[in-house]
Amino acid sequence: MASSSSSSTPSAPMFTSQSWSYDVFLSFRGEDTRKTFVDHLYSALVQQGIDTYKDDETIPRGESIGPSLMKAIEESQIAVIVFSVNYADSSWCLDELAHIMKCKDTTGQIVMPIFYDVDPSTVRKQNEKYGKAFVKHKLLNKNKVEAWKKALVDASNISGWEPKKIANGHESKAIKEIVEYISSRLQVSASANEKLIGMSDRVQRLQSELQIGSGGVRMIGIWGVGGGGKTTLASCTYDEIYRKFDGCCFIANIREKSRKHGLEKLQKKILKKIEGKSGGKGRCLIDKKLRNRRVLIVLDDVDQLDQLEALAGSPDWFGDGSRILITTRDEHILKAHKVVVHDISLLQGDEAIKLFRKHAFRGCLPMKDYEQLSEEVVYYAGGLPLALTVLGSSLCDKNIDQWRSALARLQEIPDDKILEKLKISFDGLTKVQKDLFLDIACFFRWEKKDEAMGVLNACGFHPVIGVEELRQKGLITISHGCLDMHDLVQDMGHHIIRGEHPKNPKKYTRVWMKEDVLRLCAMDATMDLDKIEGLRASFLSYTEFTEYFEGSLPPKLDEYFRIPANREPIPPILANMRNLRYIDWKGDHANPLLNTFPPRELCCLILRGSMQDQLWNGYKQLRNLKIMELYNLDNLIMTPNFDGIPYLEKFKLYRCQKLEEIHSSFGDLERLVSLTIEGCLSIKTCPSITRLKKLETLSFKASPILFELSEIRQKMEKLEVEENMRSDVLLLAYLTNIRLCLFHRDLRKLNLSFCNLEDKDMSSAIWELPNLQELNLSGNNFSQLDFSLIRLPQLKFLDVSNCMELPVDVGFTPNPNHSLVSEVEGGRILYYALWLRLSLICHIRNKVDRFVYDRIIYKLGVYIYGRFCLGKTWYLSGPSDPPLFPGNPLSDISHNKLGIPLSLAVLKALFCYSLKTFGDTLYRKWLWKVSVYGSNEIDPLDGWMLLNSMFQGNAFEDHFISATVQYQIPKGVFGRLFWGNKFTLHLPPNWYDNFSGFVLHAVNAVSINDRNPEFDIIIKKEVDEDSRFRVYNEELEPEDHPGSMITYVGYVSFNSLRNTMCLNSTYKMISFSGMACSILDRVGVELVRKDDSVQTKEAVEDRSEFWDEELFHRSTFTIEHGSKSSIKIKWLPNYF
Repeated sequence: MASSSSSSTPSAPMFTSQSWSYDVFLSFRGEDTRKTFVDHLYSALVQQGIDTYKDDETIPRGESIGPSLMKAIEESQIAVIVFSVNYADSSWCLDELAHIMKCKDTTGQIVMPIFYDVDPSTVRKQNEKYGKAFVKHKLLNKNKVEAWKKALVDASNISGWEPKKIANGHESKAIKEIVEYISSRLQVSASANEKLIGMSDRVQRLQSELQIGSGGVRMIGIWGVGGGGKTTLASCTYDEIYRKFDGCCFIANIREKSRKHGLEKLQKKILKKIEGKSGGKGRCLIDKKLRNRRVLIVLDDVDQLDQLEALAGSPDWFGDGSRILITTRDEHILKAHKVVVHDISLLQGDEAIKLFRKHAFRGCLPMKDYEQLSEEVVYYAGGLPLALTVLGSSLCDKNIDQWRSALARLQEIPDDKILEKLKISFDGLTKVQKDLFLDIACFFRWEKKDEAMGVLNACGFHPVIGVEELRQKGLITISHGCLDMHDLVQDMGHHIIRGEHPKNPKKYTRVWMKEDVLRLCAMDATMDLDKIEGLRASFLSYTEFTEYFEGSLPPKLDEYFRIPANREPIPPILANMRNLRYIDWKGDHANPLLNTFPPRELCCLILRGSMQDQLWNGYKQLRNLKIMELYNLDNLIMTPNFDGIPYLEKFKLYRCQKLEEIHSSFGDLERLVSLTIEGCLSIKTCPSITRLKKLETLSFKASPILFELSEIRQKMEKLEVEENMRSDVLLLAYLTNIRLCLFHRDLRKLNLSFCNLEDKDMSSAIWELPNLQELNLSGNNFSQLDFSLIRLPQLKFLDVSNCMELPVDVGFTPNPNHSLVSEVEGGRILYYALWLRLSLICHIRNKVDRFVYDRIIYKLGVYIYGRFCLGKTWYLSGPSDPPLFPGNPLSDISHNKLGIPLSLAVLKALFCYSLKTFGDTLYRKWLWKVSVYGSNEIDPLDGWMLLNSMFQGNAFEDHFISATVQYQIPKGVFGRLFWGNKFTLHLPPNWYDNFSGFVLHAVNAVSINDRNPEFDIIIKKEVDEDSRFRVYNEELEPEDHPGSMITYVGYVSFNSLRNTMCLNSTYKMISFSGMACSILDRVGVELVRKDDSVQTKEAVEDRSEFWDEELFHRSTFTIEHGSKSSIKIKWLPNYF
């Protein structure tokens, strides 16, 4: 800076909590400099992206200039005072100056004086024209003169600029120098950004997506839940990059401002900030003025598509190299405008803890005494920056008892500031969207998406489009095939239902909390409960009522429970819920639940664990009922009359042990789409189902004697002859004697698991299913499968796991007098029934080794079969660990073989103990994922032939390959292995052009307990310090138990990464690790040259043929993060 006569320096920047609305405030005498120096300075500042306040350009006509100007001064980070010859003549200018100097002392405002055609000493001493001006002021403004004089002295003592002494008086060069210096002082905000927790990495990732420096116009939309840090990320990124553009502007709060002032004013604001002028129609001028300018524009909080169309209608509006950043809660807006979506990532682990501690512990409290409570608050906040900041700030001066009290209150009443921010998204929904969201928040979080969608559709919410709309607005997510949402978003939904009347459930539209059900039961029997639309509750006993009301029951309940017969069932609270559309009740109802209930609006009825013998007495009209599911109704002896339920679409019976007969009217349900009857072992008769013309899903699991064989044949024949009969999904598990030749041609998913099928059933089957894509044949008794006789041209997924047969000779002597069931069939039925019970009730399959699990089943099955079917207890006469169900398991892919269809993409063949070969694996061009392990007899060479076929297919060029096999790959097939669970490969200089991808190779030689390993693959620029990896030598270190080995082989094509625009030639290393594999002991990575493949293939256009996303809730390979600096890929080889 050109020095004035004083040695003082500009105000030092102060880090305060001040939030600046403007970067620069210009104070000047209009008649001296408005159309000359100040006009040029203002334009230069705006073009540099510096948000500048200039009174004649900013204040709307007719608004009081005094208060608005004072507020603008207070909200500006830098004040530039242009002292000119007649500056002191204006009392207005002197008031501005006095207020500026006050803000310098109180808010840390930076003051920068410019002495334009006036000497600093003239200003300081108030002589010449400044002296004459004060002679007048003493007469008119006597009370302000001393304050004005002090302000002039203090300001003139600050080092400033004298343009006539810069660059030999060239004004344009002086202005350039001034603007550059101002810009450097504004770097304070950018450096402060580095102190924002977790922001540095997020800004870097966003900058890599912006691809600054490359050509073209790029629009990026930052999308996520309210309070997630979208605006902060956009602001920090803007601060770091705006100087690289010819012009820039940050338009904040577009949602609010567009409603108050309209879009045209925002259009003009963009032009003012970039061009310094704002005449004419905004939209036309943006297109005209900016098409040759390289600009950076941030549009913050966009919530309507027309806002984007008005402010950034097309890339053609902006010059080459321009970048447009948008923040929004609605992903649909971005996709509709063809904007690249950048998903905001919430704070994780240490980041969340640090942010909370930053606000909660400001040197006032010893952190060590509050660690546990801090963790509880952070867990409650769920990584949401807004919540962490608000809660931390509210607790910063509280003692430990107050912390505990605040946490307890949060469980019932969300914080108002957090709620207000989150509720913005809810308030923008339509009526049907609001109802859909509230149902999910109250009833269906963590429920399987398909199951929940069925109920929501029955309630008339059109969830196929509605759920996607809620996801796009950041209110819900889909995680592992289930509906989910952030904890605080769910709390917001609960508060909307209960907040205004926290202890008066008769005012609620949905009831799901136990205490609310108790309060309902305590209300007067005549109480109007018409507002309640949905109810989910569990059985409430007499003891629970007395405990809740502390031994003093309300008169109504006391009178009710005085009747001995009422000591167990709940009071009849449904009688007054005339608008109830959804019931999910788990509990003990000794009497019919719905006798007094007028179910005119009921759409879905789900009962679990009741003791009632019938749902209601006689005939009842439920014309809106579309879903009825009955689980574990142990005393149910009859189904209701279905004549009054003509629109029923889904009917499910699960383990209703005493149910023997389904009402004859059931066969007339012409709208029925899904029928499931599982574990109902006592059913003897069922009406004909030939008139169920819309049936799509049919499941008879664990109900082996459900229909007479003639009824099944009749149904199957109907599937062929009825033109309007459609069956997209057919599940027939645990059903014997199925005629395979009679399946409908339109089937897309067929589950024949555990159906007692044998070789003869397959060899005699006439299958022509041109649309079948998924086939499950697991748990059957095949010794070979030959698909050459079966026409399945679209088959993508095949599961033949657990194909094994229970033998006659298992080491015990049968009862010669037994005649009820054959030993084999009886043992098989008991095995299947026991398997089902242990799987569903105890979840054993997910908790113990499969071998241990099968031995448990085997031994218990033998004991139960001998004890209850043959009249005595049987003991194994063989070894303590007998062979697992020997006989004719699937073993052959000719004899003991599996013939793989040409179209297959995914093959699952687990625990096929006698499997020896895959047969002919040539020309399987879509096959990319295979999982084959569990004590099979496959020759390693045969397995390598399968892998080789996969590497010759379409996946080699453009996709991924994943294989899990129960053997070691023959020596020489892949490169060296290294001991440990991590390996790093340094990339050669020519890797980008000369290699097609890389192979991952890992071996687990200890156990198969960890059957769902997760691997992390990181490709990055930075090279780690050299680590020494010990090479595994197969000859010197042979395996003790080679048969127990599991090998994982993965392949990632570089084209698959190029398709995501993540890959570039600057990467230098690949890191591969099995983070979730505690017993992984050998790994390796190697590049695959392009000329290693047999032929170069053209890029695959239809990637859906690989059949990954459509089948699994999570992809086998997921690119979790891709940027210019690194790519992270998650590999789940056994995820099905």
